[in-house]
Amino acid sequence: MQTTPESPLSPVRTALSELLRDLVSRAGVPLDHPPEVHAEAAHLAANPGIDDPELTDLRHLPFVTIDARTSKDLDQALFLATREDGLISVYYALADAAYYVRPGSALFAEALKRGASFYLPGYAVPMLPRALSEGVVSLNEGVDRRALVFETTVARDGSVQGTNVYRARISSRAKLAFDDVQDLYDGVVSATTEALAAAPYAASLGLLRVVGEARVAEASHRDVVRYRRSEIDLKPDGGGFLYPTRSVRKEVELYNEQLSLLCNAEGARILRETPPDYVQPLYRIHPPPDDADLERFPRFIAALVAMHGLPKDPWLFPDVALDEISRALAGYLRRLPEGGPTDGIARAIHRQAVILNQRSQFVSEPSAHFGVGASSYARFSAPMRELVGIFLHKEMTELLTQRCDDAVADRALRDQVVAAGNASKDLQRSLDEGVRALVHEHIFGQQLPLPVAERTRFSGTVLGLAGGKIHVELETPALDVKVFFRDLGIALAPAGTRPVWLEAGHEGAALLGGPPGPATEGKPLVRVGDSIAVVVTGLDEKRNRWILLPDFAV
Repeated sequence: MQTTPESPLSPVRTALSELLRDLVSRAGVPLDHPPEVHAEAAHLAANPGIDDPELTDLRHLPFVTIDARTSKDLDQALFLATREDGLISVYYALADAAYYVRPGSALFAEALKRGASFYLPGYAVPMLPRALSEGVVSLNEGVDRRALVFETTVARDGSVQGTNVYRARISSRAKLAFDDVQDLYDGVVSATTEALAAAPYAASLGLLRVVGEARVAEASHRDVVRYRRSEIDLKPDGGGFLYPTRSVRKEVELYNEQLSLLCNAEGARILRETPPDYVQPLYRIHPPPDDADLERFPRFIAALVAMHGLPKDPWLFPDVALDEISRALAGYLRRLPEGGPTDGIARAIHRQAVILNQRSQFVSEPSAHFGVGASSYARFSAPMRELVGIFLHKEMTELLTQRCDDAVADRALRDQVVAAGNASKDLQRSLDEGVRALVHEHIFGQQLPLPVAERTRFSGTVLGLAGGKIHVELETPALDVKVFFRDLGIALAPAGTRPVWLEAGHEGAALLGGPPGPATEGKPLVRVGDSIAVVVTGLDEKRNRWILLPDFAV
């Protein structure tokens, strides 16, 4: 499968949807499923197995789903209730995709080829046919559905007291949107929030907030790092294309995420404690930062603090041993001020902390997940969108029923699922890069016909210097762009002379320019955390990238 889309720098001549379809097709992702897959999906839709006598009937509980307003593939539903002893029961229901998509079927074979669903702005290519992913498997409002339920008991301090897992029959009472539930939490008065406050699941929504906040606090006590970063939303711009804006995740999204993390950590623990010859689990691991990178981080902070003349408290990283840096990172980042004139510096520090991380991956042996602070972690919570979820549900069900048809075959299949899961993550990253390139072409391409003096000066913040590039976070549009040292060196050099020598100095906290020697010890050209304006000056077709320069070099 081709994993790197071709250059999207050709002129935009077609509708956005066709551009996205073309991007997906060139990446090797089939836009539809084979006839035999559709045939199996139709048969299952007509025979959904809802009346299975082995299912625990939980239709009396007012489950709800909480997603983006436009979501159609609903993987999770939730219900929370206070027990008589004051503890909280968290019921987290996951779509029972493993019941429908079984090894040996055309559906499973096709899912193995794809590995996951793929998402682009306003356009999705589902791993499973929509008759399943948006129909009989999806936990839609007002219909009976099969689910794998994690029933976890949580104390008011967020600690886990125990988890039971079983297959059940549920009926979601409502498809709720994040925005509306957040309005309820924020005390916004509207017809929607009044209806939510009077609904039979109102108390459950209140407990979601209680458990979410407790789990966030519990994670802080374990020194799990929380980064200050925004998300880029690509939405129609009114002219038939995409315009990027930044958004901060809502509290309700964080609370919902905490239930997902809890489910995945508990599921991994249960499978990890099972004899290895019986079930064949797979895990998602996230190695801690490399020691060499950790060792450089405090030096970078010290240089940055000195150059910006910041007070040592709270800006200077604490003086701790190498093996304590990861643990100290969470508290250090929490103490940095938010907003005001130093906000750009704080955001830059958070970004530098983010890039300390190594990539997560799927593996067959348990290991720690640094990002969530779990000793083991498995992705149960997206069974319709990730093949690994289907396989994990199958293995959990075999554990629950004490039925394992062929452990040897499962081990071989697990290796294929691990490979497919990792390949799909790489492919989604490649598609995301392709979308970014289309957006850059649309926005920056409009600048080139204008005289340089009339081109937009895009304001932003320098978040890092690495790999021969200045990494800049633009404000409007919300883009992360790069200024290449090579381009800047050429622009700064007098006509007919060699490019100006540039390098990242002061532990990577400043850009130095000019011939090596005493002259470079003066004022840096650019510091990490500085405000900056950049201008589009051209398109390097050979290197397939836009040329952006700081305003001072144009």
